Amino acid sequence: MTVASVMKPAAVTLRESDTVMRAVHELVNRRLLIVPILDDGGTLTGLFGVHRLVELLLPGAATARNGILDLSFVHDSLDDFRDRMRELAAQLVGDLVQRKLHDIQDHPISQYLHGQPVVVHPSTQLMEALLLLYHTHSTLPVVEEEKPKRFLGIVSYWNVLDALSGGPSRR
Repeated sequence: MTVASVMKPAAVTLRESDTVMRAVHELVNRRLLIVPILDDGGTLTGLFGVHRLVELLLPGAATARNGILDLSFVHDSLDDFRDRMRELAAQLVGDLVQRKLHDIQDHPISQYLHGQPVVVHPSTQLMEALLLLYHTHSTLPVVEEEKPKRFLGIVSYWNVLDALSGGPSRR
C-alpha cells in the first residue's frame, strides 16, 4: 500500500507572501499543526507550524543550542505575549520559513525542519511514511516525484494508522 491510497488534500495552504497572522489564524481556527507554504506555481517551499510559532515567541536564549531550560523566572504577562505576537503579525511567512544562514548556522537543523520539510511521494510505501512520521513528529507533505515538486496533499499519523488498522474509513 502506498501514500497515494491514504493522502488527503491539505485543509489550507499559504503563499510565502502571506502574513504570520494569517498563518496563526489558520493554525488556531482549524487546529492544525502545520500549514504548507507554496510558491505561485504550487511548488512546496516550506512548512509553517505551531512549533515554529512557539519558537518565535520564546526568548532566543531558550531556543538556542544548550539554551536555558527553565524560564520560571520570566514573568511575562498575557499582554507581553500579545505584544510579541503583534510584532510577528505583519511579517511575511516566507521570511520566517527561510531564515538567513548567519542567524541559524550554529543551531541544530532539527529546529528548522519546517523550512526544509521531509516530503513523501504518492508512490512511497506506507511503512516508510510511518517511519518518517515517527522521526519528524509532523504531518508529511506529499509532492510529485518530478521537478518541480508540485504539492499534492498531506499524509498524517491518522491517515496511515487508519489504513493499517482497517479503521472506520476502510470498512
